[in-house]
Amino acid sequence: MDLSHDERDNAPATSGVSRRTLIGAAGAIGIAVAGFAALPAEAATTAASTRSFLGSNQDVFKDIRDGEKISGVRYPGVPGLRGFRVYGLKPDGRKDETDRIAKSWPAPPVANAGPSVYSIYPVPEHVFNGDLHGPLKRLIATAPPGSYLTTWHEALSLPYPSYINSANMYKLHAHMNEITRGTHVTYGSIFGGGDLATLFKSVPPNLGFYGLDLYGNEGIEKGVARLDQFIELAKPKDTKTPGYPRIVLPECNIHQEALRPDWFEAVCERMHAYGSHSIGVLTFWNPTGPLSGPWEPKDKKTIAAMNDIIDKIF
Repeated sequence: MDLSHDERDNAPATSGVSRRTLIGAAGAIGIAVAGFAALPAEAATTAASTRSFLGSNQDVFKDIRDGEKISGVRYPGVPGLRGFRVYGLKPDGRKDETDRIAKSWPAPPVANAGPSVYSIYPVPEHVFNGDLHGPLKRLIATAPPGSYLTTWHEALSLPYPSYINSANMYKLHAHMNEITRGTHVTYGSIFGGGDLATLFKSVPPNLGFYGLDLYGNEGIEKGVARLDQFIELAKPKDTKTPGYPRIVLPECNIHQEALRPDWFEAVCERMHAYGSHSIGVLTFWNPTGPLSGPWEPKDKKTIAAMNDIIDKIF
């Protein structure tokens, strides 16, 4: 399992601002309020009916959805959980790297798990020269409907090989976007930490989606403000439905357990307000991750918040 760039950083102090203070009080957070007011026309008309998904990384999907019985006590789950994040294998070897592209799309953690967001790591040169054309096409052909694909998620944020640079990623994204056309796979990019304006230079226009792994390590207000900035910078990338690209948050969490209900609700409210091109939010759980931590089956407040998001927001 990969750790996000943010997962390896130390988490600064967080804000205790509640969801209602964050998004309910006019002017409480200037940038977030402004973002809500400046919705595209389609978003404004479809926000009430959009059905984004709320999911998790594959490892804990079943535990979250089903709930757990601990010491004879049954703790509730999140039965409406939909969507899972899964990660492939990085190239093997140092000098002459061997790609490890799976022969088929990853199986869901349980039946009816919903859409998948899959990260793979092809060596760019092997894509450009055609060596991986066959393996990539075979992988894509096995994908079920509702499949999302990216290469080298959080490129320019994680400590990847030197060939993972802005120019190569731009070219790789364009190539992969083209070969997935007409299939069950929607291709896009996923950013991590760092300057968003710089990161957006590494992606071409009109990808199937633009994604951001988002953590509340600097507090709820700043986290939502980063999401708002991401949305604004993504808009010019879409020239087909001008200013309205599809977006997704493939990793999302906050380390402080007490803040998770407000964090998840604030983020999902913002994604819902964006409208029908908001694909979904995948919560991410890592037992040793300083910005996420383990899934806590006894955390009834977070479980209740996630069910509330599915029932009343998404």
